[in-house]
Parts: sequence; structure tokens; C-alpha cells
Amino acid sequence: MAVARWPTCCVIKPERPSPALRQAIQILDRNRRGYEEIDEDALFSDDATAAIDAHKDKGHIFVVESFKNEAFKFLVSRKCRVIGPMCVVHCGREREALPLTEASQDRVPVLSCVRQLRHRCVVRCDSC
Repeated sequence: MAVARWPTCCVIKPERPSPALRQAIQILDRNRRGYEEIDEDALFSDDATAAIDAHKDKGHIFVVESFKNEAFKFLVSRKCRVIGPMCVVHCGREREALPLTEASQDRVPVLSCVRQLRHRCVVRCDSC
């Protein structure tokens, strides 16, 4: 079965990544997905902000560990498409495309993957 095509992912990597984020990075490596790591501590610098805007304009997706931290809030304020690591893990294992949605003028899509019974995942789209 062919692996679905994915846009480039930008992984916002904290000093101590969670097991879920490490697993998402392994999936990206294993499946030869284009991705770039951005250090969470450097995220708020002027250079990083310019890079974030350039990635966003190319349609890249940002992977964040938590939807409750400052990195997430910053990306949403820049109107970036954001997903959680379990979304990457699920889609990589199932060889599915990452769910893509477009940001509207006043809402930013946030995609998360929620585990349910029998190891099935449901991808949920919330808007901020």
C-alpha cells in the first residue's frame, strides 16, 4: 500500500519531549517525511517568527506537544495549522494522509487525535 503524501511538518520540540512527540518524530523519520525541528525555546525570537511565517505560507503543518502551552498559543496567533503528535502517529501507522483544513480569517484549525476503544483513533477538528 502506498503511503499518502503529507505536507512538510514543523515539529516544535521542547527541551524534554513527551513519549508521544518522540514517537511522532520516529514516524516522520521512518517514513521519510519532510520535517523540520524548531526548538521551543527559540520559537519566540525574531528569526524564528520570520521562519514560522515562511513555513505557514508554504502550507506546512506545525506539530506541538501540548495545546495548553505558550508555543501553541503563539502558533495559533500566527494563524498556523496545528496538530498534535498522536495525529502524526495514527496517520503514519495507518498510512493515511494528514487531515488538512484551511484557516479562515478568524479561525485556526487545530487537529487532535483521540484514542478510543480497540486502538482506534478519531481525528477531531477544533477551531481556535
